[in-house]
Amino acid sequence: MVDASAKPWIATLDRLAKDEAGYTFVPGHGDVGTAQDVAAFRGYLATLQKLVADAQAQAKVGDALADAVMPRLADKYGQWDFFQYLARPNIVDMDAELRGKKRIPEGTSAK
Repeated sequence: MVDASAKPWIATLDRLAKDEAGYTFVPGHGDVGTAQDVAAFRGYLATLQKLVADAQAQAKVGDALADAVMPRLADKYGQWDFFQYLARPNIVDMDAELRGKKRIPEGTSAK
């Protein structure tokens, strides 16, 4: 999440899972995966986006926002490798993105 925008990332994952369903995916890091793995990661990003937006709608900010999102995100994805290490920074990055305060590296688009 640190160097990407969720909206185009979700759209790309949708397209890959649909159009390349029979392929094996080799990510830049992590295990080799299938279209099901791509769809699962897409689900994580969409869930993260929704939970953070819901917490923002409740006027939560900072640690209170992350504390509100973590248990709900963990219910669904807590068994994933590195969840405890990456989830909180993902929440912070998604919060910044949804507030329009995230710096997206040049050459990418938040459209």
